[in-house]
Amino acid sequence: MSLIGKLETNKVLILGFGREGQSTYRFLRKLFPHKRLAIADKKKLKELDVKASEIIGSDNNLDIYLGNDYLNKLDLHEIVIKSPGIPYKFDGIRKAKDKGVGFTSQTKIFFELCKGKIIGITGTKGKSTTTSLIYHILRTAKVHPVLLGNIGNPPLDYLEEGDENTLFVFEMSSHQLTDAEKSPHIAIFLNVYPEHLDYYSSYNEYIKTKANITKFQSTADFFIYNKDFPEIEKISKLSEAKKYPFSSRRKVESGCYIDKRKIYFVVKGQIEFSFDVRKIPLLGIHNMDNVMAAIIASKVAGVDFEKLNKAVRSFKPLEGRLETVGVYNSVDFVNDTLATIPEATIAALESFSDRKLTLILGGFDRGISFDNLGRDLAKRKNVLNVILIGQTAPRIKKSLKKFKYSGEVYDLGSPKMLEVVRLASKIAVPSSVVLLSPASTSFDMFKDYEDRGRQFEDAVKFLRM
Repeated sequence: MSLIGKLETNKVLILGFGREGQSTYRFLRKLFPHKRLAIADKKKLKELDVKASEIIGSDNNLDIYLGNDYLNKLDLHEIVIKSPGIPYKFDGIRKAKDKGVGFTSQTKIFFELCKGKIIGITGTKGKSTTTSLIYHILRTAKVHPVLLGNIGNPPLDYLEEGDENTLFVFEMSSHQLTDAEKSPHIAIFLNVYPEHLDYYSSYNEYIKTKANITKFQSTADFFIYNKDFPEIEKISKLSEAKKYPFSSRRKVESGCYIDKRKIYFVVKGQIEFSFDVRKIPLLGIHNMDNVMAAIIASKVAGVDFEKLNKAVRSFKPLEGRLETVGVYNSVDFVNDTLATIPEATIAALESFSDRKLTLILGGFDRGISFDNLGRDLAKRKNVLNVILIGQTAPRIKKSLKKFKYSGEVYDLGSPKMLEVVRLASKIAVPSSVVLLSPASTSFDMFKDYEDRGRQFEDAVKFLRM
């Protein structure tokens, strides 16, 4: 039986009713206007967003399970379409699976039904920047791509867009790859660091999940990967796809590498073209990795050098990724709220190695180590001050002390962002940088990383009033 047939004839429940869950509902309701569907979400009715409440209030063909017991009725259904952020390890999900309930996801349905070609981008960091850059390059080249995933739109909203020649540029988190049974036509693996260890049982399980980006590729597909990560290099050896590595440390035979401030694109050892790194509007060596991945993907997709060159130079950095949001008393305030792990903060620090810094660190505690960050900061004489906030402040402070960081440390607990910014402006020296690069997620003090970044920007604007 076809996938559509299974969805039509079986009892279906949508698990998680946020942005993606609502998209899944629209998809199903368009296919089956009168089918009885079910929705389950941990939030209570009053906690759901307006759109979710409107759907529930206007559709009489819905069974609703909300609140703490939302997982208790999963076994009354034959198919559960699960939102990516809900772990399989939850007891209610494991019990339903044991009883034979079939679990799928919006991503799996999209891969099954999509007519066009998918460019999938994964990695612990840099996914959004790389996805945006590829989309920008393809759009500049008049290819008419479709942007999907965390940075774009839920995939099922755009299932009917285009034809077999349409390129879907899809930012793919580890959650979306967890139960994958197909891989993209062009798969990109940027990097891998310990993250989401509250979701996975181990770092190895996290890496194994990420590896699904290429696991199901064939010799007709392409795998673009960062050669500087041994874990990813190992995965590449198991891939059947055509391989295009990139590296910021060494030359490659076919792909991209950096040498003497230039990015080279090579095929079988022959240089086809190069970019001057200084003319690329992105800061940091980590962003050059993102650029190299985007260049290879765009070339594989058929974009010529002239269009590539024009598009890369005209790209604008993402909001919340090394974004200068204001200047006050000759001090630059830079928003890097997307830095949710220590490695991302270390990369940000490298971008300002020639500037004096006041660094804002801390947030929600997921149990990851801050020793690498403490070790790095101890070596950086340009980081004059560190302001600590949130749950991770005590553990970051411990790492700073362990590696003998010599700058000033200010532990503020859980203050308002305006208080943080006021202190930073007071202690920052002229012509320096105040950098919000928290090395932690945001859920202890803020709605999400975007909210954290907006509050930082608003506080800087308030200073200037």
